[in-house]
Amino acid sequence: MARFVRPCLEKEKGEFIRVEQEEGVPLEPMMQAAKVAPLHVLTDEEWRTIRNTESCKPSLTIAEVRRFARDWTYRDVDRIEQGFRRGDPMPAPIVLVKPDGEWTCVAGNTRLSVARAIGIQPTVLLIKMLPLPKDRPV
Repeated sequence: MARFVRPCLEKEKGEFIRVEQEEGVPLEPMMQAAKVAPLHVLTDEEWRTIRNTESCKPSLTIAEVRRFARDWTYRDVDRIEQGFRRGDPMPAPIVLVKPDGEWTCVAGNTRLSVARAIGIQPTVLLIKMLPLPKDRPV
């Protein structure tokens, strides 16, 4: 059914900048970690820990996704759903594990939400940021 592929980091750079501004994660180390990050099948337990996505709700429906997607920057929920069902290559959502261990969705919230609503276990680009040494400034 779904076929996740490595996302283009340059296309998602605006989302990385948003995370830097909102979460205080330095952009350059985050981008460097993303370049070597593995694709990872997200477990249900991991999915529940991502704090900034509606997709962690196990009973999410496609109607709910359509409803709240209207509040986001335009996203074509139907196109994403059809792509999953056809097995089109889909950029893997990008998930960051911050140095404090908190999980956050960098990019691909709509893809995660559609996947949840139609019963797909997603593959994500999983970026793990290591804590900076205490004697090293950010």
